[in-house]
Amino acid sequence: MALPLLVAVLLWGTNNVALKQIIGQWPPLFTGSTRFMSAGILMLALIHTTRLFGTVTAPNLALRRGLWRGGLVLSFYVAACNWTLRFLPASQFALHMAASPAWALLLEGRTTEPLRRWGAVGLTFIGVLIFLLPSFQSGGEWVGQLLGASTGLLWTLYSRECRRLGLTWSGGAFTSCR
Repeated sequence: MALPLLVAVLLWGTNNVALKQIIGQWPPLFTGSTRFMSAGILMLALIHTTRLFGTVTAPNLALRRGLWRGGLVLSFYVAACNWTLRFLPASQFALHMAASPAWALLLEGRTTEPLRRWGAVGLTFIGVLIFLLPSFQSGGEWVGQLLGASTGLLWTLYSRECRRLGLTWSGGAFTSCR
């Protein structure tokens, strides 16, 4: 039973609880890097041997820069995600990730209803603060909470980069190069 779970985690990821179990036994950076290297190698092999993702051309200079930016943000996200799960329960990690749409609203900047945007962001952050306040008062989990907040922000930045790159390149090609 452990082998299929291990293969699923290495190639495609899994839910936070299973990932927390793996992180408890393996080093966080090793876990994250082997997952993404395995998935990237598999995707590159599929792109070069099949037409599942259409035809792929070599990226131009602007696209290569975007891939580097996206890959760098993703690598920081994976490291922060895995280390966060070392410090926090999976439910608190999920709460930090659930705040990522609020980060996106905050970073968007252009909307016809700024009051609604700021209201949604404020309510989200107040809810997260109320939920997390006891852990800050106990003094033991502040590193995990800080890492958790950074994972939500990093996921938002990575999503924005994916949307930008998705306009000029296929999702499969982009996924294999991240």
